[in-house]
Amino acid sequence: MAWRRYGPVAGVALLLAVLPACVTNPATGRHQLILFSSRQEVALGRQADPEIRAEYGVYPDPALGGFVAEVGARIASASDRPDLPYSFTILDSPVVNAFALPGGPVYVTRGLLAHARDEAELAGVLAHEVGHVVGRHGAEQMSRARLAGLGLEALTLARPGLSRAAGLLGAGARLLLLKFGRDAEREADALGVRYLAAAGYDPFGLPRFLGVLDRLEQERGRLLPAWLSTHPDPGERAAVTRRAAARLAPPEGSSAGQPVRREEGYLRRLSGLVWGEDPRQGFVRGSTFHHPALRFRIDFPPGWSVQNSARLVAAADDPRAPRGQIVLTQVAPDAEGASSPEARVAALARRNPELRFEREGDRVNGLPAWAGRIVAPGRDGGPPVTALALWVLHGGRLYRILGRWDPAAPARERAIAASLASFRPETDPDVLGIEPAVLSVEPAREGQTIAALCAARRDLAEDCETIARLNRRAPGATLAGGELLVLPVRGRASAR
Repeated sequence: MAWRRYGPVAGVALLLAVLPACVTNPATGRHQLILFSSRQEVALGRQADPEIRAEYGVYPDPALGGFVAEVGARIASASDRPDLPYSFTILDSPVVNAFALPGGPVYVTRGLLAHARDEAELAGVLAHEVGHVVGRHGAEQMSRARLAGLGLEALTLARPGLSRAAGLLGAGARLLLLKFGRDAEREADALGVRYLAAAGYDPFGLPRFLGVLDRLEQERGRLLPAWLSTHPDPGERAAVTRRAAARLAPPEGSSAGQPVRREEGYLRRLSGLVWGEDPRQGFVRGSTFHHPALRFRIDFPPGWSVQNSARLVAAADDPRAPRGQIVLTQVAPDAEGASSPEARVAALARRNPELRFEREGDRVNGLPAWAGRIVAPGRDGGPPVTALALWVLHGGRLYRILGRWDPAAPARERAIAASLASFRPETDPDVLGIEPAVLSVEPAREGQTIAALCAARRDLAEDCETIARLNRRAPGATLAGGELLVLPVRGRASAR
């Protein structure tokens, strides 16, 4: 009865919503379902950009950042959408990754820069990401997710009994739809090779770097999900893009001149680039987390897993099914300008009258603090939920540390309380003076091998196989005199 009454109405509403959103992308000639205007795409990217920067951190090298932005701008100007407000940012992460947001923001990690061998390879990665932006792949997948929700709403209207199933399936469906498919990746590759050639770069730069990704995946698997689980096989992509590059590359000796590659200039820019994890941004030794840059330390319960990012530090007794958790974040002054522990808690209490703030202390290890408990009403009339909380002022920065535990595991409460009480200034000169491993770019001696170099050096931060792979040479291969080698060297007082 309900189906006969509402089914046609829901179907017509769904059809009317979809028809105006079917557009043809002039860059590809492909028909796409896009529920967002170009202006909305730009707004989405701009809204998400600060969160990306806060989560990963921006690599603090203005010269290198400016270089990447210049290469990106050259690619963007040769694309089918040069009018978009592109931005190109280096993220402070050792993992090999690059991605783009709708509307123009493009990101590349310092880990990826370390594995590229010339400017054309970097340009190839950026061109692939610009291809995603021009191809509107982010807006397309978000539109599909929104349409999936609209379809579920229409079916729910037609069949009220489906409402519970819609609630259960909606999140999973969106997760599946928010992954780039193989077709989108291949399209971004095709556009990327095209933009590389149009910008005057060696179009083989992209397939060369895809070959690097293929070797990394096979040998070490050091890829973020964006370049692994959601991308087709890098080896297959390298072969396809190599054929496309061959069609676009000018023949040798052509009067048009040879495309840009710039190996030496690119490699020299890598000198001093941080390699691997940067211990200045936090590291764990035993069960103590040290943050040299912010000059604090905190003891977490022994055996707990610790995750560190630019935005927060989290510890848990079991990451998969935690019964105890601690989260430490640096907090900025709020809208009311509250920057002291007392003012911040008072502002929170005014905005959240349902919460009860019970203060138990005003200092921790000599630092101004608000230490105590936050008690929240239980769900559906259940028992209240309690968290241990600490706001502490140190070095002109305000930190918030929250601890939660399973009431059935009271020992977790004691461990969390001891952890919060351990927050203190870092005074160990060895910790404060710690330095990361960095890349050193050096010329090889005639007839030298990487194996012999590794045997003679005591300052290298990686094994011989890793260094050979980074330089795309076999350990025993004879090197030409003056050939530039990229060598990760240890910093002072390594955290390892």
